[in-house]
Amino acid sequence: MLHSFSFRQAGTTALPRFIRVAALAVGLTSLLPGCVQEDGTIPNPFTPAKITVAEPRVHPEGIRYDELNQRYLVSSRTQGRIGAVKDDGSYRTFADDPRLISTIGLNLDAGRQRLLAAVSDGGGNTSRSTPATLRQVAGLAIFNANNGSLQSYVNLGALRPGQQHFANDIAIDLQGNAYVTDSFAPVIYKVDLQGNASVFLENAQLSGGTGFGLNGIVFHPGAFCW
Repeated sequence: MLHSFSFRQAGTTALPRFIRVAALAVGLTSLLPGCVQEDGTIPNPFTPAKITVAEPRVHPEGIRYDELNQRYLVSSRTQGRIGAVKDDGSYRTFADDPRLISTIGLNLDAGRQRLLAAVSDGGGNTSRSTPATLRQVAGLAIFNANNGSLQSYVNLGALRPGQQHFANDIAIDLQGNAYVTDSFAPVIYKVDLQGNASVFLENAQLSGGTGFGLNGIVFHPGAFCW
């Protein structure tokens, strides 16, 4: 099975931007650096319009561009590991750990050289999912963004034992605090730079009434999440 990720250039925007699309999908638009040649023309972008990754069963829920290392970091709902994809479509394992049953949302905190991954078990990874973990996992894995070494793993579900859990997406504020949504529990967790976890917000109205509630989350510089 081939998995392809499409990237388009828009105008001459100076820096990459990424837009997180909810409803269990990640849309990624890459706005590449623009430069003008001496004759006033704009050269063709150095990144292909489409990258096809011939890696079976990746099913990435999260995609982040690592500008420093010029690669895309992708999660895997079915394998748990995090992969690194280059422009030529080559894929290699960037980070893995037995606790990574399914990795969902990713957030690259480039300034602090961290990659944060939301960890869950919705049954998509048949090799790691167990009856004890199915719909019971809400974790936050934090890796070194350069070499993929695991720095810490935070068990968020332990804050609300006895409930079902599914860590979904991550936002990071200016101080480096991480906010993680739980789609099976009406909770947003907060994890500070020291790894201390707490419940940031809990409200039954966030359950969505369908069994799958909170999904994507974005931090606004005005100091609020949405």
